[in-house]
Amino acid sequence: MLEQNNETSINASWSPPPQSANITGYRVFWTQCTSSDCINQPVFTSSTVETLTGLMVGQCYSVYVVSVSDLPSNITTRNITLVTNPGSFNIDVASTSHGFSLMINLSNYVENGIYRIMSNVTWLRFLHCNNGLGSSNITDQTYDVNPMNLSITGLVPNSKYNVTVVVGNAVGRKTESVLNETRAAAPSAPPQDIVAVNQTLFTITISWKPVDCAHQNGNIRGYKIKYWERGSGNETKLDGNTTGTSYTLTGLQSSTTYVIQVAAKNDAGVGVFGNLNASTLPFEVSVASTTIGVTLGQVENDVLITWNRTSSQCVDNGKSFKTHHLSNSTMYMIPALEEYTEYNITVCINNSTCAFSIVTTNQDAPSAAPEKIKLKEKSSASITIMWSPVPCDHRNGNITGYVVMFRKLDNGISLKHRRAEEAQWST
Repeated sequence: MLEQNNETSINASWSPPPQSANITGYRVFWTQCTSSDCINQPVFTSSTVETLTGLMVGQCYSVYVVSVSDLPSNITTRNITLVTNPGSFNIDVASTSHGFSLMINLSNYVENGIYRIMSNVTWLRFLHCNNGLGSSNITDQTYDVNPMNLSITGLVPNSKYNVTVVVGNAVGRKTESVLNETRAAAPSAPPQDIVAVNQTLFTITISWKPVDCAHQNGNIRGYKIKYWERGSGNETKLDGNTTGTSYTLTGLQSSTTYVIQVAAKNDAGVGVFGNLNASTLPFEVSVASTTIGVTLGQVENDVLITWNRTSSQCVDNGKSFKTHHLSNSTMYMIPALEEYTEYNITVCINNSTCAFSIVTTNQDAPSAAPEKIKLKEKSSASITIMWSPVPCDHRNGNITGYVVMFRKLDNGISLKHRRAEEAQWST
């Protein structure tokens, strides 16, 4: 018996039996393979071809053909099992960040011991970053599906996949495809090439390249930045709030090393942080007795240098407050300072962020003599004198003692001296 199968019909044909001269026709009837009940009224045909109609999609049928002869004893019955073609089916897809759950609705199919349903699933990934440009056949795998529920795992987040399901039986196959997208996940790699591109006394500017396309896992919405002074552990967090690939950290301390971290973020969360160590520039001071030199690490547009006395032996503290604007230069010499005096040196950039250093000018020799030298007492062999200390603003340091020199006046030749402690000779 030959057949041509469709989804709801079978065109059956057969050859006449031997010695068919007395055959007057054929009666055809059929049943489902799982039932012995006839599901149609027998059909009489005088030809050897009959179309079985009203069948169900993808079902197995037992077909019987009975020869009808004018000789009662010449009756022949033939039986064959036939199957209709598979029909269309539905695919329901539920997405996760790394895969799909497929539900394949095969309600029109029957699987039995003779005619097993055959099926497989393949998928094709399209790249889904760089504004969706470009595509690539990344994955093409096959799974046997039985039962008709399948979880596809190990996929890339936020990527489009064309999932193709093929279902068939002994006589044919049907193919259905569905285009779906995995959910976004937090970026799985840090931004690339994080570097410091500009450093000043109080700022560090960093730049980076975006996360590699394969690890973005969604549309990048911005960057999160964290930084802290190395060794302090006092973490400072910034939202970034920029889709750019650079950021300037402000309000830092001069001559300080910072740990800086940058991570990309998308709708699913913050990704992996990348690290960078970078330092602000120092300003240096060089000290003499009446001057202090201030040297910057680089030329700044608007620098305000301020100094004031914080400690002195002779005058009230906090006096002599002075400023100087420095432009297009890296050095300034603060003049006319007092010897051996403590000063607070403050350097401000753009009249905002400032750094300071407390230094003491060097000592110098006293610039004046003790005052009010006079005779205290005398004897035949000695003279006692007394004096007042050097005026405070001429001491130029801590007075540690005095040198007393004397000579005979009659010939001007004998010269003797004695070193005396201040505590013994001062009033």
